[in-house]
Parts: sequence; structure tokens; C-alpha cells
Amino acid sequence: MATALVGTDLVATMHTRVALACARRLPIRVPPLPYQLPNMAECLQWHRYQENDPCHIWLRGIMLDIARGLPSSEELPLSAAALATRKL
Repeated sequence: MATALVGTDLVATMHTRVALACARRLPIRVPPLPYQLPNMAECLQWHRYQENDPCHIWLRGIMLDIARGLPSSEELPLSAAALATRKL
């Protein structure tokens, strides 16, 4: 989605981690929101027929390992005030 923003005046709302990662490699800005969004909980969902699929089990494990290694939202300085001081 972020590549569609390059060179336009379009706006997109996405997770801050995703936006900041995109801004490291694309010429886009990540300005602070003028309001506070509520925290969102992420979850994995799959159909029960995939419960025992080896590939699906592997993928779920990889995703959980990565998620466990991420800092919680409370640990990230991502408030509007904190983002306003960043030059991206």
C-alpha cells in the first residue's frame, strides 16, 4: 500500500511499525495523527481443516515467534508527541 503513496498527496492509515519500516525505504512521511487511536489486538485465525496441516502449523509457529519478539505497544514511543519530533 505504501508504494501507492509515493509522489501523491494520498493518505493511508496503517500500523506505525509498518509505516516506519516503509518510510525507511520509500520517500514518504509518517506524520502524527491529530487524535489517539485505540490499541488493536492482533490474532491468527484459520479454518479447522488446516489445524493439523504441517505447512500451516509451521507458518503459525513462525508468525508467533516473530510476534513474541516484538515489543508491546506500551514499550514503543509512538505517541503523537513522540512522532512529531521525528524527521522522516
